[in-house]
Amino acid sequence: MSGAGPVFVYEPELVEEAVLRALRSTGLERRYQIERERCYAITDPEDRDQAFRRLFHRLFQELTLDRPLIDALLKRPHIAASIETVAIARAPSSREEGADLFARPDGEPGRRFGLGVALTADTLAAAPAMKRLLDRELLHIDDLLDPGFGYDPAEARPRGPAIRQNLTQGRYRLLWRASVLSRLVREGLEPAAAYEAAQRELQSAFPAAGAALDEFVARLHAGVRPTHQDMLDLAERGRAAADDGQGPQPGSACALCGFPTYGFEASPETIPAAALSEIRADFPAWTTKLGLCPQCADLYRARHSGPSLANKEVA
Repeated sequence: MSGAGPVFVYEPELVEEAVLRALRSTGLERRYQIERERCYAITDPEDRDQAFRRLFHRLFQELTLDRPLIDALLKRPHIAASIETVAIARAPSSREEGADLFARPDGEPGRRFGLGVALTADTLAAAPAMKRLLDRELLHIDDLLDPGFGYDPAEARPRGPAIRQNLTQGRYRLLWRASVLSRLVREGLEPAAAYEAAQRELQSAFPAAGAALDEFVARLHAGVRPTHQDMLDLAERGRAAADDGQGPQPGSACALCGFPTYGFEASPETIPAAALSEIRADFPAWTTKLGLCPQCADLYRARHSGPSLANKEVA
């Protein structure tokens, strides 16, 4: 990128691993072996390490392994204009690959962010895999930088007990993924099949969302980008059983924990009043008509069943 662009900082070990993988498919492997022997011939350990670093840096440039990241940022000039440093580090596995923003603590105007990118050596060594990952990740970053998206880290955490928060975060990721893929398909950067797969994931994750999910998908089809709050609201209520006057149906999700169940609590109205009060405090929209699974019912009952004999003092 130009001299006014962000500074790229690669983890040296990641560069070495990626270069070694990429060399296998090029004609440079023999040359690398010759230059490696020259490095090993250097007696001073620090000089030898520096020689290896220079060798891998040069090969990294010759193999153009940095090109996919530069190209991806050029396609998202709003990101490039907002960040000062791009730090590329090794991800433990492909599941941990991704990108994230880091705000500068001084709050000075202008460039205020750093961009962290976690990659495996296999991905960094393979341009198509890099391009696909970066196209998706940088569109997430572009959303975060856009005030119209409405993301506030201080207000972003879902409400409710920990298990509910985890399930909400998982559903939120699926909604955001579908939003990103729908836009990448329109830009010609993803095949339509990728977005169709994301839609199927939504249908599986939101079996009782009904019209709310249909409206969300329709907006994506129309090219409307949902805001952070749109997706958070849908994620928080997306798996609650439909209150259609007939109660929860077998196979639908528990309104509390979000897990599907075929055996709902038979008589939720018989749960102790104190336990029902706690449920409503944790889930204000819950009613006994929405039901709950036996596991959640037992959990709340246990909190209000009084001390067990094991906890009583023995005279």
